[in-house]
Amino acid sequence: MTGPADPSRPPPDPEGLPPGLGPMTPEQMAGAAKTAGKSCLGGCLRTTIGLVIIGAIAFVFLTGLDSVFNPWAHGWMGRKTLVGTWAGTLTTPSGATRPVSLVVARDEDYLSTGRHTQCSNCPRMHGSAQFCPDAGPVRHYDLWGGPKQWSGATFHIAMRLMSKPPAPGLHLGGGYGEWHADSIMLTVNLERFDGKAWIGSSSDADVARKSVVHLRRVAAGDTLRSCTGR
Repeated sequence: MTGPADPSRPPPDPEGLPPGLGPMTPEQMAGAAKTAGKSCLGGCLRTTIGLVIIGAIAFVFLTGLDSVFNPWAHGWMGRKTLVGTWAGTLTTPSGATRPVSLVVARDEDYLSTGRHTQCSNCPRMHGSAQFCPDAGPVRHYDLWGGPKQWSGATFHIAMRLMSKPPAPGLHLGGGYGEWHADSIMLTVNLERFDGKAWIGSSSDADVARKSVVHLRRVAAGDTLRSCTGR
């Protein structure tokens, strides 16, 4: 026989579960959700801060490593760099002078992908060049290349005309340069387009020999915008 119920014990769960394991009350659910939210917030915040710190350490490490192998691209402690904006004058073999400007930058893909460990011939620098061969519009070129020695004191570049088809007249070609502090001397090839085809060097004195470009460091953005009045 069953004795009288103990009033101090909780009533039996209607689903037959032991006391404390039955359905949660709204107050209990709200409390559990609040506790879980605090736990998740703290954990997620710590994870985010950890990832930021790891990313910052990796960036500093890679930049420092790159500054060792490519000192010409990093101006730490006031050191001069090859990267920057440059403007000056090209002198053709026939004695004519033409304005030129360059923008030289470190190849960010080369740095971020670590290609220096995979590709010794990949471009280490990129940028743009602007050239005024005559009174026509400024001619714009993509530029890429790399140092010929560790310090970047000598380097090679290649250029590709951005607009197609090419305009008739002289065009910049590739070449090599010598850099010292705030000055660059380039030795480049010139190419001439007559509107239908590229003219061979045997029939054009300016194309037959290399041209020299003297450049000085200028403020960022001070590139050629017009071929008149320069």
